[in-house]
Amino acid sequence: MAERRLSKAEYDRLVSHPRRRYRSLSVAEDGWALRDRVPAPTFWFERNDIGGKPNGTYWRRPYIPVVSLVIDGWTAVLFYFTGKRLDSCTFAYNLTPAKLGIAVQVMRKAGLARYTRAAAEWAFKEVPAYNRAALRPALRSLLRSLAPRGKHL
Repeated sequence: MAERRLSKAEYDRLVSHPRRRYRSLSVAEDGWALRDRVPAPTFWFERNDIGGKPNGTYWRRPYIPVVSLVIDGWTAVLFYFTGKRLDSCTFAYNLTPAKLGIAVQVMRKAGLARYTRAAAEWAFKEVPAYNRAALRPALRSLLRSLAPRGKHL
């Protein structure tokens, strides 16, 4: 494969694209191969109870953790807890419409589909201006698909 120059936009798109995962790597004198693709998307959960501000104040609050649903290395959904109770949740504000669709599929796969509406409603209200034009139409479409029959947004 020949080397090719990339624009900044091409580079950003390629490095942010989820990569395929494999179970094994075989290496021989004449080459190598990745085998046994891991079913995609691969996801996991991370807990975070620390925070900080630019003014130099930092904290750890184990009684109000945030649990992130991470898909192939990118944060998709944030679940906010107070003690052991789920307080709220939201889709990450920097998602693309395609990644939002993947996040919804993973939530179903993980048994969290009942939180999809709440996450979409919160994100729809709070998505920052930098991604509003891209994400709000996808969120609106998702909310319409989740609306009970006869009820429209």
